[in-house]
Amino acid sequence: MLLTKSLARLTLLICLLGLLLCAAPAYAVDEYGKVYPQEIAPALTDPATASAESKALLQSIALPASLGITIPHIDTSKVHDTIPLNGPNPDLRKLGYTEAQMLNMDYGDFRNIMDQQPLSENQIKLYASEKLPAEKLRQMTYGEYIEAYIKISEEANLPTPEQQAQFAARNITLQDAKRLCKDFHQYETVLAQDDALLKEYLEGYYQFDIDFVLSRCQIPVKATVATAPKTSATYPVYTNEGQKIADGKVLNGVTCLPMRDLFEACGATVNWHAGTKSIQAHTERRDRWVNISLAQQTAELRVELPEPDTEGYSQYQTSQLDLDFNYCFMENGSTYLPLRAIAEALAVDVQWNEAEKKVILQLPQK
Repeated sequence: MLLTKSLARLTLLICLLGLLLCAAPAYAVDEYGKVYPQEIAPALTDPATASAESKALLQSIALPASLGITIPHIDTSKVHDTIPLNGPNPDLRKLGYTEAQMLNMDYGDFRNIMDQQPLSENQIKLYASEKLPAEKLRQMTYGEYIEAYIKISEEANLPTPEQQAQFAARNITLQDAKRLCKDFHQYETVLAQDDALLKEYLEGYYQFDIDFVLSRCQIPVKATVATAPKTSATYPVYTNEGQKIADGKVLNGVTCLPMRDLFEACGATVNWHAGTKSIQAHTERRDRWVNISLAQQTAELRVELPEPDTEGYSQYQTSQLDLDFNYCFMENGSTYLPLRAIAEALAVDVQWNEAEKKVILQLPQK
C-alpha cells in the first residue's frame, strides 16, 4: 500500500503541478513528512546505542507489522524527503518564490508547499467526480484532494469481508495484504501462499523502506569525503584583479580549494546540505547550476538555454559534470573540491602563473 500510495501521489503531482497558480504560503511549511530521516537513522542502524528520542520518533511513524516480523515497518509518507531541488522550479516561480529560496529547498519542502495550494478551477473541472463533486473540491487543498483520491481508490479495492477475516486470522494487516498484491496480483492468490513465503516478501518490503529512509540521510558517508589525502604542494589562488582567494592544496597535479571560497570567487551562491552531503551552487552568468552529491558521488551542470519555452519560462540543459571525487575531501571542517572542474563549469577560465607560482581565476567582465 505504501508503494502504491507514493506512486499515486507522485504521478498526480507530476501531471498537475503546472496548474497551480495560487499565492504562496509561508516558506517550507512542514506538514507532509514531519520526521527527518537523520532523526530516526540511529534507531534503525544501531538500536542498542540510539537515543530514547530517536527510538520514540521511529515508533511514532511505525505501522503494525504482519506475521510477527521484527523489522521496523515504516510509514514513509511521514518521513521528510531531504533530496535538494535541482535548480529553479517553474511551479515555485509561479507561486512567487525566489531562486534564493529555492536554493535552500528540498523535495519535502516542495511537496509541503504544493500540498497546501487550493485547487484551481482547471483542477476542479479535471478532478470532479460523483464521489468528489466540484462543490467539495472547492473547499480542498491539493494535498487534501490527493488524500481523498487515495482513500477512495483504496476503498474500491478492499478484500471481501471473508478475505479480510482470513488475513486477520493469519496476522496479516490489510495494508500488507494490498502491498502483497503488487507481486501476487489478487487477494485470493496471496491467501494461497504459505506464511513463510509471505513473510519473506514482507520483510523485503520493510527493508526497502528502511533503505529508502537511510538513503535520504546518506549513511554511511563514503570515505572519499571523510579525510584529507596527503598534499604534494600548496599554491595561492588569485583572481585576475589581484585578490587572493585562498591557498590551494595540490594533489597529484590537481589544485583543490575550499568549497565556499571557490564558488564565491566564481560569482556563485552556494548551499551545503549536511544531511545529504550535497552541494548546490548557482551563478547568474547564463544561469548556471552545479549540483553535487559527495555521498553518492554524482555531479551535474544545468545551463539555461537561450530560448524560453512556449509559456515564456526558462529552459535548461542538464549534463553530467566531469568531477573526479578522488579530489573531493574534508579537512578542518572545510570541504575541498577540484578547482579547475568547478571553475570551468561556472564559465571561469583557470591559468597558471609559472613565474609567481600561483593560480589565477580569469573572471569574466561584469
